[in-house]
Amino acid sequence: MALFPETESKLFKQIVPNFLTDKELKFYSLKALTETIEDAYFCQGLFRGYFTDPEFAEILKKRIREYLSNNIKKSFIINDHFRISRYELKSFLPLHQDRVNIFNGYKSIYTINIFLNSDCGGTSFWNQESYGLKHIETIEAEAGTMCLFDINNLHRGEPVKNKQKLLLRTDVMIPVN
Repeated sequence: MALFPETESKLFKQIVPNFLTDKELKFYSLKALTETIEDAYFCQGLFRGYFTDPEFAEILKKRIREYLSNNIKKSFIINDHFRISRYELKSFLPLHQDRVNIFNGYKSIYTINIFLNSDCGGTSFWNQESYGLKHIETIEAEAGTMCLFDINNLHRGEPVKNKQKLLLRTDVMIPVN
Protein backbone atom coordinates (compact mmCIF):
# COMPACT_ATOMS: atom_id res chain seq x y z
CA MET A 1 0.00 0.00 0.00
CA ALA A 2 1.43 3.38 -1.04
CA LEU A 3 0.42 5.58 1.85
CA PHE A 4 1.07 9.24 1.53
CA PRO A 5 3.62 10.51 4.09
CA GLU A 6 2.18 12.04 7.24
CA THR A 7 1.51 15.75 6.92
CA GLU A 8 -0.23 18.38 8.95
CA SER A 9 -3.42 17.71 7.05
CA LYS A 10 -5.81 15.41 8.94
CA LEU A 11 -7.87 14.57 5.86
CA PHE A 12 -7.41 11.35 3.90
CA LYS A 13 -4.92 11.57 1.06
CA GLN A 14 -2.89 9.00 -0.84
CA ILE A 15 -0.71 8.93 -3.93
CA VAL A 16 -0.34 5.84 -6.06
CA PRO A 17 2.26 5.89 -8.86
CA ASN A 18 1.75 3.77 -12.00
CA PHE A 19 -1.96 3.38 -11.28
CA LEU A 20 -2.89 3.12 -14.97
CA THR A 21 -1.53 0.57 -17.41
CA ASP A 22 0.40 1.93 -20.41
CA LYS A 23 -2.54 1.05 -22.66
CA GLU A 24 -5.01 2.93 -20.41
CA LEU A 25 -2.67 5.89 -20.16
CA LYS A 26 -2.38 6.19 -23.94
CA PHE A 27 -6.14 5.76 -24.42
CA TYR A 28 -7.20 8.38 -21.85
CA SER A 29 -4.44 10.82 -22.85
CA LEU A 30 -5.69 10.74 -26.43
CA LYS A 31 -9.26 11.15 -25.18
CA ALA A 32 -8.17 14.19 -23.14
CA LEU A 33 -6.48 15.73 -26.17
CA THR A 34 -9.36 15.12 -28.58
CA GLU A 35 -12.55 15.24 -26.48
CA THR A 36 -11.99 18.21 -24.17
CA ILE A 37 -14.11 20.72 -26.03
CA GLU A 38 -16.07 22.43 -23.23
CA ASP A 39 -14.43 25.70 -22.25
CA ALA A 40 -14.55 25.99 -18.45
CA TYR A 41 -16.05 29.45 -17.95
CA PHE A 42 -14.41 29.89 -14.52
CA CYS A 43 -10.84 29.14 -15.59
CA GLN A 44 -9.11 30.51 -18.67
CA GLY A 45 -7.23 27.81 -20.59
CA LEU A 46 -9.14 24.87 -19.07
CA PHE A 47 -11.14 22.58 -21.35
CA ARG A 48 -13.22 19.61 -20.25
CA GLY A 49 -14.96 16.57 -21.60
CA TYR A 50 -17.22 13.98 -20.01
CA PHE A 51 -17.91 10.30 -20.57
CA THR A 52 -19.56 7.36 -18.81
CA ASP A 53 -17.76 4.02 -18.55
CA PRO A 54 -19.18 1.47 -16.04
CA GLU A 55 -16.60 -1.15 -17.07
CA PHE A 56 -13.62 1.13 -16.36
CA ALA A 57 -15.25 2.16 -13.05
CA GLU A 58 -15.30 -1.52 -12.03
CA ILE A 59 -11.63 -1.90 -12.96
CA LEU A 60 -10.74 1.13 -10.81
CA LYS A 61 -12.87 -0.21 -7.95
CA LYS A 62 -10.76 -3.37 -7.81
CA ARG A 63 -7.50 -1.37 -7.85
CA ILE A 64 -8.56 1.24 -5.29
CA ARG A 65 -10.01 -1.21 -2.79
CA GLU A 66 -6.67 -1.82 -1.04
CA TYR A 67 -6.23 1.89 -0.29
CA LEU A 68 -9.54 2.28 1.55
CA SER A 69 -10.50 1.60 5.15
CA ASN A 70 -12.48 -1.54 5.93
CA ASN A 71 -15.71 0.32 6.68
CA ILE A 72 -15.63 2.00 3.24
CA LYS A 73 -14.59 -1.20 1.40
CA LYS A 74 -17.89 -2.82 2.37
CA SER A 75 -20.17 -0.59 0.31
CA PHE A 76 -18.28 1.79 -1.97
CA ILE A 77 -18.60 2.27 -5.71
CA ILE A 78 -16.61 4.26 -8.25
CA ASN A 79 -18.58 6.94 -10.03
CA ASP A 80 -18.84 5.79 -13.64
CA HIS A 81 -19.18 9.39 -14.84
CA PHE A 82 -15.67 10.60 -15.65
CA ARG A 83 -14.32 14.04 -16.45
CA ILE A 84 -11.22 14.64 -18.51
CA SER A 85 -9.45 17.98 -18.41
CA ARG A 86 -6.91 19.70 -20.63
CA TYR A 87 -5.14 22.68 -19.11
CA GLU A 88 -3.24 24.93 -21.51
CA LEU A 89 0.15 26.53 -20.74
CA LYS A 90 0.06 28.80 -17.65
CA SER A 91 -3.56 27.95 -16.82
CA PHE A 92 -4.45 26.70 -13.35
CA LEU A 93 -7.45 25.79 -11.24
CA PRO A 94 -7.90 28.11 -8.24
CA LEU A 95 -7.94 26.86 -4.66
CA HIS A 96 -11.13 24.91 -3.96
CA GLN A 97 -12.81 21.90 -2.37
CA ASP A 98 -14.60 19.41 -4.57
CA ARG A 99 -18.36 19.27 -4.38
CA VAL A 100 -20.32 16.26 -3.23
CA ASN A 101 -21.89 14.39 -6.13
CA ILE A 102 -25.06 12.47 -5.28
CA PHE A 103 -26.89 10.01 -7.52
CA ASN A 104 -28.53 6.59 -7.36
CA GLY A 105 -28.38 6.63 -3.55
CA TYR A 106 -24.62 7.26 -3.36
CA LYS A 107 -22.55 10.32 -2.46
CA SER A 108 -18.93 11.13 -3.20
CA ILE A 109 -16.43 11.17 -0.34
CA TYR A 110 -13.07 10.97 -2.15
CA THR A 111 -11.80 12.50 -5.37
CA ILE A 112 -9.77 10.40 -7.79
CA ASN A 113 -7.41 12.52 -9.92
CA ILE A 114 -5.13 10.70 -12.32
CA PHE A 115 -2.37 12.58 -14.12
CA LEU A 116 -2.19 11.63 -17.79
CA ASN A 117 1.12 13.35 -18.52
CA SER A 118 4.28 14.41 -16.66
CA ASP A 119 6.30 17.54 -15.92
CA CYS A 120 3.43 19.92 -16.51
CA GLY A 121 2.43 21.21 -13.07
CA GLY A 122 0.83 19.32 -10.25
CA THR A 123 -1.79 19.61 -7.54
CA SER A 124 -1.10 21.43 -4.30
CA PHE A 125 -2.84 20.87 -0.97
CA TRP A 126 -3.60 23.52 1.64
CA ASN A 127 -4.98 23.84 5.18
CA GLN A 128 -7.15 26.63 6.51
CA GLU A 129 -5.47 27.93 9.64
CA SER A 130 -6.77 30.57 12.09
CA TYR A 131 -4.31 33.04 10.53
CA GLY A 132 -5.02 32.10 6.90
CA LEU A 133 -4.08 29.46 4.38
CA LYS A 134 -1.04 27.23 4.80
CA HIS A 135 0.52 25.28 1.92
CA ILE A 136 1.02 21.65 2.91
CA GLU A 137 2.51 19.98 -0.18
CA THR A 138 2.50 19.83 -3.95
CA ILE A 139 2.20 16.60 -5.88
CA GLU A 140 4.03 16.97 -9.19
CA ALA A 141 2.26 15.53 -12.22
CA GLU A 142 3.62 12.13 -13.20
CA ALA A 143 1.84 10.22 -15.96
CA GLY A 144 -0.31 7.42 -14.54
CA THR A 145 -0.12 8.61 -10.94
CA MET A 146 -3.36 8.72 -8.96
CA CYS A 147 -4.11 11.21 -6.20
CA LEU A 148 -6.90 9.90 -3.99
CA PHE A 149 -8.11 12.42 -1.45
CA ASP A 150 -11.00 13.55 0.73
CA ILE A 151 -13.32 15.91 -1.17
CA ASN A 152 -12.96 18.38 1.71
CA ASN A 153 -9.22 18.81 1.11
CA LEU A 154 -8.40 22.31 -0.07
CA HIS A 155 -6.39 21.96 -3.26
CA ARG A 156 -5.56 23.69 -6.51
CA GLY A 157 -4.28 22.78 -9.92
CA GLU A 158 -0.85 24.39 -10.14
CA PRO A 159 -0.03 26.55 -13.19
CA VAL A 160 0.91 24.48 -16.23
CA LYS A 161 4.66 24.63 -16.86
CA ASN A 162 5.08 22.75 -20.15
CA LYS A 163 2.61 22.61 -23.04
CA GLN A 164 -0.51 21.10 -21.43
CA LYS A 165 -1.68 19.19 -18.38
CA LEU A 166 -4.07 16.29 -18.90
CA LEU A 167 -6.15 14.88 -16.06
CA LEU A 168 -8.77 12.17 -15.52
CA ARG A 169 -11.18 12.59 -12.59
CA THR A 170 -13.99 10.70 -10.83
CA ASP A 171 -15.14 9.86 -7.29
CA VAL A 172 -15.22 7.15 -4.64
CA MET A 173 -18.84 7.03 -3.46
CA ILE A 174 -20.68 5.46 -0.51
CA PRO A 175 -24.39 4.98 0.22
CA VAL A 176 -26.16 8.15 1.33
CA ASN A 177 -27.74 6.39 4.34
